[in-house]
Amino acid sequence: IQQLGVLNYFNPEALQPQITPVPGDATAVDITYKVEERSTDTFNASIGFAGTFGLTGSVGFTFNNFSLLEPFQGGGGQMFNFNAEIGQMSRYQSISLGYSEPWLNDEPTTVGFNIYDTRLRFNPLDQRRTGISANIGRRFKWPDDYFRGDLFARYQINNISGDPGVFFRPGYNTEVTIGASVSRISIDNMFFATQGSRFSLSSNWAMGAINVGTTDFLKNEIQFDFYNPL
Repeated sequence: IQQLGVLNYFNPEALQPQITPVPGDATAVDITYKVEERSTDTFNASIGFAGTFGLTGSVGFTFNNFSLLEPFQGGGGQMFNFNAEIGQMSRYQSISLGYSEPWLNDEPTTVGFNIYDTRLRFNPLDQRRTGISANIGRRFKWPDDYFRGDLFARYQINNISGDPGVFFRPGYNTEVTIGASVSRISIDNMFFATQGSRFSLSSNWAMGAINVGTTDFLKNEIQFDFYNPL
């Protein structure tokens, strides 16, 4: 039930298994899962006004059951998304394109990439970040099949001019980052969880200290959420 619910392809309220004893066998049962399919693709468009960026607008879509071989049919379980945001007078611009294959070669192996370009122009700061990232991950069988591990790599160009203050390094800098994470997710629903937990431990290293790129940092994060009905 948990694995079917996390897929987000079916109505979680309709996931009620029918358990029937097998006649003549006291050690076995037949379990029938009745599923109710629902659309998982999303499209968004918005317009608004912010004091910092003026009139803003965004448009995007996400295909959560995409098929690269049959893009107009779907059903491949792949994720494909595109998002674009624009602020008034080109104060803010952001565009991204991503793809993920969660089940490579019929194995619990995930591969994906993301391409993005973001520019912020807020006097006296002019900041632009352009990059590409890729990841590969796999579900573990030990300690249990809720665990997974992921490897991550990113190449990013940081172009900052004007007066960046003390928070940013001015000029043209490159960033080459590698990272890894271990996580465990046992929640019963990706969006409206009522039981289970979510844990992750990750570390990202920009390798400027060893002259791979010109940006150097080490970022470690721990996150833990648990859900329990009151």
